Amino acid sequence: MTTELPQPTRRTKRSTIRRSSRDDIQAVHAWLVDEEERGVHGNFLCNWQVVESAHRDDKLLVYVDGVSSLPVGFQLGGLIQPGILQVRNEYRRRGIGRKLVERCITLAYKRDHCLLYIECKPSSSIPFWERMGFNLLENNAGGNYAYRILHKQHALPEVGSDIKVVIRFYANGRQWDETTPPYITATPAAKLTPNGTVYLAERVLFHEGVYPTAHDMVVEIEVAGERLFLDKAKYERAQQLGVIQCRNGFYIDRIQIAHTER
Repeated sequence: MTTELPQPTRRTKRSTIRRSSRDDIQAVHAWLVDEEERGVHGNFLCNWQVVESAHRDDKLLVYVDGVSSLPVGFQLGGLIQPGILQVRNEYRRRGIGRKLVERCITLAYKRDHCLLYIECKPSSSIPFWERMGFNLLENNAGGNYAYRILHKQHALPEVGSDIKVVIRFYANGRQWDETTPPYITATPAAKLTPNGTVYLAERVLFHEGVYPTAHDMVVEIEVAGERLFLDKAKYERAQQLGVIQCRNGFYIDRIQIAHTER
């Protein structure tokens, strides 16, 4: 049985990446069925319900070829969670997958996501994801997961004085065991302004997805040698200081020491 694929209805000047339309989702389904029948490797027709759900939620990106005006690649999950990236077999090795990933990275920066977190499936995709700046998680049972941290730099204010800041993230055992080593220790350049805000020159990030054994994180914040906080990062007091919870973890851009009074 041969599946009849949709034919182009109009021509465009350039290829585009956009949210999927009803026509797009029908065209994608047609070439997935065709590839399944031909035994093309790396076909995700078996996950069609997931693809349809992403389309209904307006979260499916498609790459529309400028010559045929048809979608020849798609991505769902936004790279902030395991999802699906597939390019139609006849259009592979043209940089389409890379362009879809780059668009997702741009969107992640705009939405202030800090960590991209994916599953490399099939495993033959690992070299591609490594070229895209992802690091494979080691000793992760059950799949080949990879991550990429989106670092963010800040311009320090002209007004204020330089000050020493130390931020550490621990497993929750640190609350009762002082010998618990930190997962990370950050010492960013920082400046204290007259309103009691400490601005950091770079975002301090901690993501539980990178540390599979990390649960219920504890954060320690020191400013000018004084410990301001040592407790769970999810607590309200941590939020008052400037700890922000995001998908898969926490980050800090500034510390509001004016809120440290009890």
